[in-house]
Amino acid sequence: MNACLLLLFVTGTLGAVSPLNYLFGTVPKDEYDWKIVGGSDAPEGAYPYQVSLRSFGSHNCGGSIIDATTVMTAAHCVTGSKPSALRVVVGSNKLNSGGVSYELESIRAHTGYDSWRFTNDIAILKLKTPISFTDKVKSVDLETEYLGADVDCVLSGWGRLNYPGSLPNNLQHIDLKTITSEDCAKLLNLNSVDRTHVCTLTKAGEGACHGDSGGPLVANKQIGIVSFGRPCAKVPKDEYDWKIVGGSDAPEGAYPYQVSLRSFGSHNCGGSIIDATTVMTAAHCVTGSSPSFLRVVAGSNKLNSGGVTYEIESIRAHTGYDSWRFTNDIALLKLKTPISFTDKVKAVDLETEYLGAEVDCILSGWGRLNYPGSLPNNLQHIDLKTITSEDCAKLLNHNSVDRTHICTLTKAGEGACHGDSGGPLVANKQIGIVSFGRPCAKGYPDAFTRVSAFTDWIEKNRY
Repeated sequence: MNACLLLLFVTGTLGAVSPLNYLFGTVPKDEYDWKIVGGSDAPEGAYPYQVSLRSFGSHNCGGSIIDATTVMTAAHCVTGSKPSALRVVVGSNKLNSGGVSYELESIRAHTGYDSWRFTNDIAILKLKTPISFTDKVKSVDLETEYLGADVDCVLSGWGRLNYPGSLPNNLQHIDLKTITSEDCAKLLNLNSVDRTHVCTLTKAGEGACHGDSGGPLVANKQIGIVSFGRPCAKVPKDEYDWKIVGGSDAPEGAYPYQVSLRSFGSHNCGGSIIDATTVMTAAHCVTGSSPSFLRVVAGSNKLNSGGVTYEIESIRAHTGYDSWRFTNDIALLKLKTPISFTDKVKAVDLETEYLGAEVDCILSGWGRLNYPGSLPNNLQHIDLKTITSEDCAKLLNHNSVDRTHICTLTKAGEGACHGDSGGPLVANKQIGIVSFGRPCAKGYPDAFTRVSAFTDWIEKNRY
């Protein structure tokens, strides 16, 4: 199917778009053509309720004004962020000029938000000072009735016109039409799509292609919030090559510390055993999830067979985790029962020293061999080499990369390509946790959470 299918969380029941980041375990942000495909520049003042949600001055998500002190957006846009790091800009169709900036007092994301099932993807932002309404700044009415299929609606938002291009200065808009939740679930092959979502589907070359997470879908009143979707319009196939590029099947038992972290029975992230009751993974793998939904499987290189399943007692994600700056991306999972160690199930030692560049290391993990294909049954592995944090920041053009990260870079055609978020990078001891990166095996570094930078935090939270 070449048409563009977009899922939104309904207002009252709103929709879901993939999180705005480069996280390996979630749908990768810049691997989509982030724009409103087939749309056009919106007339000045046409969408007075539209806002730009910014992190450290950079546009990251959209949102809508629902009253003078309240902005509505998607939960995935704000999960892991502090109010002090965010601003809301209203009153201009231009990203680079005009408008008024407002500080946030608080973030109220839905407590039932599930980042893996794409449910309850809604958040309310309370502003420190009331918005001054004008002809160009107004609130939007919210739909309270359930609307079915074939409803004409309009989506507005900003988004990258190509990758890795810059954001468009002008607000974009496009006319869309809704489809039934049943058809949406079937086309997306996602059983968590229900009547709390609203979906749109148009012909190939038209539709929202991750134009702006958190942005409003409106049919006289707001009916949806951009949440998640599948590949859009003219997205190149090779940008969805979800695998450890250049890797190979790992020998059985070669990585006894490797685990599969599963949600409702499906593999979603990797992790590592650090003691009999503790698994370490990335914070972005577990943020927004309940321990009761997750399981850890240890003791097998096969995803579809073998291994022992363990229930999770609690999730301890780093309180400083920032989903936009990709910092403090680490979490510990406490298990209900101790892991039984064998030749195929062992804990990994953790590196406590700072390691620099040119360190030989190995990455293991599972990941989709193509998108939207199935996961490989066999664990993959690949030899990598570290680079300096300074070179990593420069090559990724990402100023939040620092000494709490460790990066790898090899030749084009080799590297971690969204292979397995939360998985371990090891050089005799574990030195990194898969965190984020750019489109895969194209000469960009892969970034990991540096384990040695969190020695004290790990020791404090593992027991």
